[in-house]
Amino acid sequence: MAKQYLADYLDKWTFVEKCPTCRRVQGTKQFQISQGFAAHVERRLAPLRMDVMLTENGVNCVALEVFHTHAVDQDKANSLSRQNIQLIEVRADEVIDAYNNGTYRVEFRSSKICQVCSHRPCVDCYRSFDLSLLTEVAPPIGFKYPQAFVCDQCFENCPSCGEATYRDQINRRNFCLDCEESIKRQRLEIAEQQNKEKLKFEEDKKNDRSQIEKSEKIGRSKIIGEYENEWWLLKKDLNKPLIEERKRAEKNARAEAIVKADRVNLNVTYFPSDEEKFEARRLGVDWDRAAKKWWIPANKMKVCERWLSVSDCELISLVEQLLKKKNGPQRTMFTQANPR
Repeated sequence: MAKQYLADYLDKWTFVEKCPTCRRVQGTKQFQISQGFAAHVERRLAPLRMDVMLTENGVNCVALEVFHTHAVDQDKANSLSRQNIQLIEVRADEVIDAYNNGTYRVEFRSSKICQVCSHRPCVDCYRSFDLSLLTEVAPPIGFKYPQAFVCDQCFENCPSCGEATYRDQINRRNFCLDCEESIKRQRLEIAEQQNKEKLKFEEDKKNDRSQIEKSEKIGRSKIIGEYENEWWLLKKDLNKPLIEERKRAEKNARAEAIVKADRVNLNVTYFPSDEEKFEARRLGVDWDRAAKKWWIPANKMKVCERWLSVSDCELISLVEQLLKKKNGPQRTMFTQANPR
């Protein structure tokens, strides 16, 4: 019922913040719906469930816990503190009385240290004592006060470093908070070192494997190269007669084409001087206007050898033989002298 009253009449409620020791008022809080606040009953905040969760523009900001039989435990308070959610704990009977009286005013214990009184709560048993009866210790993670104190009944010395701590810490961890953090750092450093060594070992192993594969590949390529070289030499020797025969056949075919066309193109586009041009004309060189090339008949290849290409020069003897076969043996005319 108290939860529903807080959620339904959120605009009317005034939360008075008081010191848990001297009961002095440290401030008041109001959460207006017009300012973007909204109340949600039994809202789940994994793994916790809040009695009333207040949100500002959709973001969780304040947790209202209604105290019936037991207060909020330290784990729940630490979890809210880590999520930057303020905890306001009110008594259920005070909420119901304020609603029935129409005052809508309820008190809650402040999470701030009072600057007036000299009392502070014990970090272990949560009872308030004068500062003269308390010993300052390192605050635990998520502690709602900037300083932590422990009473004489909860006081313990760390068995490792001898620093002051509280009994619950020793029972749970066997070390004080500083020693616990030091052990965690040492474990992290050891884990990082082991991870580095593992990565280095894997990298060295990979490099060794790649080096072995590279050397094996080089060895195989050498063997294959020597084999292919020997095979190529053997194949070259075996195909040498066939290659020479093919070359002779190609030359004969080109020579026959020259004899059949009775034409050979010169390997010049123009003559460097008029004297050379006149000499070429005299030897039988002619100009083809359509093809734009200088050419000669097949029987003029010997005298015009200097203007032929290298491949055509190699065909001069073949062309002469083919011309002799084509024209037949030349006959010599003899005249008989007059008898006396």
